[in-house]
Amino acid sequence: MVLTDYFHENPASSVPFRLCIDGKWILVDEQLLRAHPGGGAMLAYRNLDATAVFHAFHADSKLAYSWLRELRAKQTTVDSLEGNGVLHDLTNGEQKDENEEKVDSSGWKNQHNVHHAATNIDGRDGDLDLLPLWATVGTHLMRLEGNSLCARLIPFQHLYWAFALPLLRLSWLLQTLQFVFSMQSSFYDIYRERALIEQLTVIAHWTLVLTQYYFLPNYQVRLEYFLISQLFAGFLLSHVVTYNHYSTDKFPHNDPILSNYACLQLYTTRNMRPGLVIDWLWGGLNYQIEHHLFPTMPRHNLKKVMPLVKEFCAKNNLPYMVDDYFTGFKLTIKHLHNVADIASEFFQRKLSGG
Repeated sequence: MVLTDYFHENPASSVPFRLCIDGKWILVDEQLLRAHPGGGAMLAYRNLDATAVFHAFHADSKLAYSWLRELRAKQTTVDSLEGNGVLHDLTNGEQKDENEEKVDSSGWKNQHNVHHAATNIDGRDGDLDLLPLWATVGTHLMRLEGNSLCARLIPFQHLYWAFALPLLRLSWLLQTLQFVFSMQSSFYDIYRERALIEQLTVIAHWTLVLTQYYFLPNYQVRLEYFLISQLFAGFLLSHVVTYNHYSTDKFPHNDPILSNYACLQLYTTRNMRPGLVIDWLWGGLNYQIEHHLFPTMPRHNLKKVMPLVKEFCAKNNLPYMVDDYFTGFKLTIKHLHNVADIASEFFQRKLSGG
């Protein structure tokens, strides 16, 4: 879950590029990209119309709108891509995007911002990339050798999916440590500025955790305590994370749906049917559709806007997917099974030279 495209790993190579906001194209240079508090989220809409996603992410941010006004005052904005070489620049940029390269992203927060901006978009949403253990999109299979161990496992991914979910917490733990202790060398200003406080906070946290272990009777109990707590947390966390998106549609890298933020979120997100226990256990994230449409909204308000969102979807003939836990889980398994069948046929042909 830590892989994304070439530009997210090498942001300096992506600039300059342009974003369209409210019908005006603005130039994003290296200085602006470095200063962006949202990290690489801006890259998900590189050379695209980012109007809806800009307003969704900055609904209550006076600073963001102030920045936008200043940029428009400083730059010569244009209404279309014609003229001043803009169309030529963007065409070249899109060609680079189509030839995406998969590499590690720079951290969970950066990745999560991108996930919200480009949900279930192959090559933009790093949460789709679960290789080498799973494939959520058939195109990912081309990156594996036909005789590799992973290529032999993926045709059975729907069978071992649930058993591996508890490992998610350990995976995120390792990613967090790797990211936090490399923040001082990040491309983005905000990560470098916060590096020391984040590192001290992580050290303080694990000092408290290890202090608890010190009072346990022996090393075996300490190890058991650590594994049980981490694996159980991973089991709960993974069900929240995987339920909402893996059973829904996935879209190609440059799909036109990127230009319609609301439609993108509605076609790629599934709610879990609300209830007292589910609302408490999921912490409000069972209202995932509302969470994606209004990413800055406090969780306790998501339930309040749900009727308005459902009404909007009904009036505009748009999907509003909400299911119970077992239905959503079965749909996730079904999707993984479909990709597993594709993998089985793909690798058989690859090995036979077909």
